[in-house]
Amino acid sequence: MKTLCYLRPYNKDQLLTFTKFLRPQDHIKIFCEHSLVDQTNLPEIYYQNLKKNLNINNIIDFNKSEIQEIITRCRLLRNIEKKQAIKHLISMALAIKEVLKIEKPNYLIMQTVDNYISDLMHRYCKKNTIKFIGMVGTPFNNYFRVTSQGEANFNKQAKNSIDKKIFKNMLNRRYVPNFNKKSVVNPKKSVFIRWIRNSIKIPFFFLKKIFSFDYYNYHYWQNLIVTKSNFNLFFPTDPGRNDWENNLNFKSRYNLYIPLQMYPEATIDYACQDIKYVDYYKNLFLFIKKNHNKFNIFIKEHPNIMALRPASFYKSIKNDKRITVIPTYENSNYILEKIDCTLVWTGTVGFDSLIRGVPVISFCKPYYASGSRFMTIKQETQTSKIYKHIKKFYKKKITLSEQKKIFKYVSRQLYKGHFKYHGDWSSNNKNDLKDIKQMANSIKNL
Repeated sequence: MKTLCYLRPYNKDQLLTFTKFLRPQDHIKIFCEHSLVDQTNLPEIYYQNLKKNLNINNIIDFNKSEIQEIITRCRLLRNIEKKQAIKHLISMALAIKEVLKIEKPNYLIMQTVDNYISDLMHRYCKKNTIKFIGMVGTPFNNYFRVTSQGEANFNKQAKNSIDKKIFKNMLNRRYVPNFNKKSVVNPKKSVFIRWIRNSIKIPFFFLKKIFSFDYYNYHYWQNLIVTKSNFNLFFPTDPGRNDWENNLNFKSRYNLYIPLQMYPEATIDYACQDIKYVDYYKNLFLFIKKNHNKFNIFIKEHPNIMALRPASFYKSIKNDKRITVIPTYENSNYILEKIDCTLVWTGTVGFDSLIRGVPVISFCKPYYASGSRFMTIKQETQTSKIYKHIKKFYKKKITLSEQKKIFKYVSRQLYKGHFKYHGDWSSNNKNDLKDIKQMANSIKNL
């Protein structure tokens, strides 16, 4: 048996170790666009294809609609000239197809799909009946999910009984997922570090593209584009208002809470089923424009993202009289006690809302979406329909049995194991090795 593992230099040890624990008998090869670590010649074939005069007629595996979707979902391709995007997409698609034909793998393992390269790999796996395993961390500490593009997949080995400890933790107002803890402990320091890092990344990735002899490397290229768009010349200050609760007093309108999500990010780019809603900022401001006279709209920045958005965005929401911006580090679960409805794309606050009885509306269907308190909407959805949904549950306290049912739907998708992000995993750390081994053991029967 052969297994290919898609990774990048910064998480090579982590994912390769995981793959070896999961498929110890297999011949394992690294399959990625980084020539420094790739073992399949994918980068070389890709660059050879770029030199050819390829066009959309050279690829018969995907129709025009699929090609447009691949471009729209990718944070790199949608931000470059379309003709160029198609050229790179076709060159990489044909390179991936050739490698898969040569290697004939049985498995392909990676983190969840988050760019056009992994998207193409996933699509070719489906066409060639190759077992695809994608992983993602969760807000449920010490648990992860197996998912290709954010969709719900159920663990056949999951216990029928609810993990009482996790259930109790999620209902605790002060519960914080592991990936948010650093930001919450020292907010100003976290924001300062993000601001400095983002500024440094611009010259770093510009030079990396030139001197790495890998000019079209996806990781370098998209980082340069994203960091430039998020550049803040001056240290960004919290756009939130300390007196935000004063604006809860308009009894004639419901209070609608919009917790901001990271963007670009796989949780929107690939977990959003309708590509029309992948353009996060466009849809956010369109919703505000259409509904600011119908709801008291409250917005709050994500604690892990403050300083990682365009400077114009922060200026815009701070000065926007149609909305109220809540301070970034206000306890989100406290906010849920004050508002009547939450609008999310796929963010975790949607689950926090549901389990506390707060109605949720969304342009997507996140993995945790279940029960009658959740409703999928479109930009065209009539306000009266949203009002009807909110009114149905207005001040209607959620029962323990309903909470357990909502939680059970999610818990059946979880696998035991702490999936570390941000490249801080180390093979020299005994706990990290223990976590990776636990993760591999959790999905042995997939």
